[in-house]
Amino acid sequence: MTNLLRRAGGAFRLLRWWSAAEFIYLLGIRHLHGGHSWQFRLGQVREHQNRLDGAAQAYREAIADAPHIPEYHLRLGRVRQRQGEFAAAEELYSTAISHCPDHAPWLRQRARLREAREDWSGAVEDYCVLRDLDPDSKKTRLALGKATRKAHGPWAAVSVYRQALEQWDEDSELSRKLAESYEAGGNWSTACEVLRHLLHTQHRHAETSYRMARLLDRIDRVAFELDGPDTVVPVASDQRDSGGGAAAEARLRFEAALPPREPVRVSSLRRFVIGLARRRVLYRLAMRVPRLAQRVHRRVALPETRVRRLFELGTLYERQGRLAEAVQTYRGAVTALQSVDSIWVHKAEPEWRFRLAYAEHQLGTEQTESDEDVRLSRLVAPAAPPTRAERAEAVDQSPPGGHVQALVQSTGLRLEGFLLPQSPETIDIHLDGRPVKQVAANPRQWLRTFNFEFTHRVLAEFPEHSRLTVWSGDRLVWADRGAGHLDITVPGGSGRLKELLESGHSISKKGVLARPATEVADRQMRYLKAYREARDQFEEVLGKKLFLLYGTLLGCYRDGAFIAGDDDFDVAYVSTATDPSALKWELRENALALLRAGYDIAITVSGRLFKLRLNEIWLDINPLWFHNGRAWSFDVHDLSLDDVEPVRVMDFMEHRVYVPNNIEAFLRDNYGDQWHVPDPGFRYYRDNNVLRVLRRSWLTPSEAREFSRLAEAERSRNPSAGRYVGIGDPADTGFTA
Repeated sequence: MTNLLRRAGGAFRLLRWWSAAEFIYLLGIRHLHGGHSWQFRLGQVREHQNRLDGAAQAYREAIADAPHIPEYHLRLGRVRQRQGEFAAAEELYSTAISHCPDHAPWLRQRARLREAREDWSGAVEDYCVLRDLDPDSKKTRLALGKATRKAHGPWAAVSVYRQALEQWDEDSELSRKLAESYEAGGNWSTACEVLRHLLHTQHRHAETSYRMARLLDRIDRVAFELDGPDTVVPVASDQRDSGGGAAAEARLRFEAALPPREPVRVSSLRRFVIGLARRRVLYRLAMRVPRLAQRVHRRVALPETRVRRLFELGTLYERQGRLAEAVQTYRGAVTALQSVDSIWVHKAEPEWRFRLAYAEHQLGTEQTESDEDVRLSRLVAPAAPPTRAERAEAVDQSPPGGHVQALVQSTGLRLEGFLLPQSPETIDIHLDGRPVKQVAANPRQWLRTFNFEFTHRVLAEFPEHSRLTVWSGDRLVWADRGAGHLDITVPGGSGRLKELLESGHSISKKGVLARPATEVADRQMRYLKAYREARDQFEEVLGKKLFLLYGTLLGCYRDGAFIAGDDDFDVAYVSTATDPSALKWELRENALALLRAGYDIAITVSGRLFKLRLNEIWLDINPLWFHNGRAWSFDVHDLSLDDVEPVRVMDFMEHRVYVPNNIEAFLRDNYGDQWHVPDPGFRYYRDNNVLRVLRRSWLTPSEAREFSRLAEAERSRNPSAGRYVGIGDPADTGFTA
């Protein structure tokens, strides 16, 4: 009887008749011996049906009857992982492995779980065991190298990849990973030599040429590199002449790395898809089947890689002073951008057009309306670089804190660079010797990157001629080719910045000039009143509770007031969406519902819905949704729904506001254990894997155009409806001077 039921259950599972199989296994549990094996099979059936709670219950009962069988712990661990209970899943995997410590698939599964939990040291331990079990697995060596780099830094990963290359000599994938580790460790020259050797051994090398071009450009600009985790050395050759050496080779490699142009054979298909886009069919397809729509569009558009690299080649020409080539390349990039329908185009299009106009202005071509733009005459350039001998002496006696480069962009003066591992984790920006802003670097990276942007409104308050220096503690952060400072030219600059800062103004995290606390009180009250109206409308129109989050929540809970210099108002609501595509659809519907109620709607510069205007005040609405066991909003958080709901009520500056259920859990997750200590230099640096998930919920240009059409149609039916105003100005915060 037992064998008959087991065979019947197995047959029903093969036929995917899950209900019949479940009935058979329930019979076995009730009437036959060996209940744990029946419970295990019942759990498998329920797991196939995605009935995870039922599967977990069946596995738990199987474990209770037979705790010595490791497969039961493993399958319950898999269910717990799918439910987002990562800590419980890891404990169950460890129990299973303790019974069979040499079982490679289980070790690999736990290693991947530890990677998902960002427990890189634990993942390294597992991959080391796997390497010993199977020394001939290149896949394991690659995974070990990745985990080692995350856990112990790029120089430790260099050792892993070099050992692997002793076994798999000339392997292209391992060589690329070795070059990436050298690059991440600050040794550009060795990384470049690894790629140069790789170019001689492979036929398809466009990607390798591209990476090598970027390294050569860095060798040309950065006057030092690392020859080990703690050893800073000057670059081997003097690259002040941008017409030769690394600069010239960088241009050649970049040109070789450009992907081929579009094939003619897709022209008819392109015309067909453009017709679909004009009829809004492609947008509706993207709303329902986003991956299919994306593949169709990419099939007929110019390769995005070519478009991006064309622009990067233009910036390379511009940095090297080859303005005629830069203008020609920028024109090609701007033209090609029209065929791309990706979220990055929202930000790229105005910036690329500005870059073209800026290069034309510097080249002195024919006068256009754009020449009246005062931004085009603002200049930034590194000071005269020291000689090769002076740089070598400076590296020995007073090593740099890192490297900084600057560029005048459409929105302001952007500074970006990196700090060496021995430097403090913050930078201090000085203008003519006076500190004007402190910025935190990205603590997640070994060479800690940083960026900051002074908006053009702030640049207008600079002196006409000034010197900008960047410090990390007592170490000077060098500019291109070892220059000690940047020369800033702002024709017509008022020179009032020093006076404004002394009078209580400050430069906010968004690079705008924030008023003194005594002058922003009225603005803050307007924000609170706008929040009160938005809170009531969300409950009435959407049935959602709008609560404080991020910096606004921190100020409310820690200080009972706005954080000094904070220039925005952060609010969120709990979304029912469980994946990015569903969230995109929900945000569109919610935005249209609020537009019908009479409120203006905008999207952010990245294409994210949505910003809400109330009485000339813009509120940035953040959905908080749960996906893969984590909470997602502006960033990702290790929180549960119980940490957020039910929301609580607090008094904030004599106003009633909603806050998450467990405020301190959110603040610890977002700001760390020291959240109660003010940190003026705090900045967000989101992980690329997090951004990849979030970007799937943002609107592409064609989706934004379709949303605009829907908003206009709504307004034509309902004259009292609000307006869709397009992309909101990120600098328009309400706290600016």
